[in-house]
Amino acid sequence: MSICRAPLSMLRTLESIRSKNFKGHDINSNKASWVNWKKVLASKEKGGLGSSLFALNRGLMFKWIWRFYTQNTLLWVRVVKAIHGDDGNVGGHVKSGAKSCWLDIVRETHALKTKGINLLDCMHVKLGNGDKTVFWEDIWIDGKTLKNRFPRIYSLESCKLITVGAKLAQPSLEYSFLFPKKS
Repeated sequence: MSICRAPLSMLRTLESIRSKNFKGHDINSNKASWVNWKKVLASKEKGGLGSSLFALNRGLMFKWIWRFYTQNTLLWVRVVKAIHGDDGNVGGHVKSGAKSCWLDIVRETHALKTKGINLLDCMHVKLGNGDKTVFWEDIWIDGKTLKNRFPRIYSLESCKLITVGAKLAQPSLEYSFLFPKKS
């Protein structure tokens, strides 16, 4: 449930089993219930027990988007970037015929965006001391990577995977740049 979109029919069946179990009924029982299942699934602030399996499935899928942006040195993130580009195609258009777990996750973020909720606006990178944020490759300032905002300066950088902490610890910001030799 965390990486693949669960089919609605399966989620409905599981919700039905869960609701009957909660009510104390046998699965095949037709007894009357005194519990409103929608109220049970309401948020804890509204007196309910929490979310549905549908919401849990989507929430676990959206966590992969957060991992994609925060754990960029992991192998799976680098593979996704190699296949789909630096943004993982999260901001771009996904072809309707293409199939993969990652594209299913991206499609869910697009579906949420069409309903007026932009998942990426809800996420913010916490810089901290800068030891886990790559200066040029990560989105840590103004919603875009610095290598895309300043490609000419990026081409002069000798250490393209330098972290923010290491870059700012240098004597000057141009310390790691390769400057063309004057003739």
